[in-house]
Amino acid sequence: MDWILDHLQIIIAIAAAIAYWLNARRSDKAGEPADYDGDGKPDNVPGGGRAMRDHQQSLENAENTRRIQEEIRRRIAERQGGGRVTPPPLAPALRRHEPEPGRYAAAEARREEAQREEAAMLERQRGLAEQLAALQARKAETAREAKSVWTQQPEAVATTDSHEGVGLLRELRSARSLRKAIVLREVLGTPVGLR
Repeated sequence: MDWILDHLQIIIAIAAAIAYWLNARRSDKAGEPADYDGDGKPDNVPGGGRAMRDHQQSLENAENTRRIQEEIRRRIAERQGGGRVTPPPLAPALRRHEPEPGRYAAAEARREEAQREEAAMLERQRGLAEQLAALQARKAETAREAKSVWTQQPEAVATTDSHEGVGLLRELRSARSLRKAIVLREVLGTPVGLR
């Protein structure tokens, strides 16, 4: 009970939000446009201006299609006769609406572009997989070499490092040499972020 009294503002805010949501849901079910700000005018109009946007888009698509057709005609005329043919200007009232091939051509172009991008991505992934396999093989080889060094007898190590006169294991027993080996491993080894 003390918690409720201490946090009364939060409880009031939550109750207001729930009431607002229920009111909006009830008005949506009733088919009434929602009036969220309470000024008496509906905030969302059915259709939301979609018809206007669709009409504007269809006009823009028709204009783009006309421009593309004119460009194609011009290029065909240049290839055939070398001369330039300009199409007669069309009055807006005489212009008829044709099916919108530009939309389908654009969708086909997007589909082809997506296929090219996917093929390029797959090729990059194959290259990266090959690099990963090579790195893993090199890591396995290095691990085998390191294991063979550690499994050798101290006498064998001492004979291989006879020019120094001290075997690897014997050298790592001193604190100074051990510190040096740890520093070299950190500097020359795999970065911490890649471990």
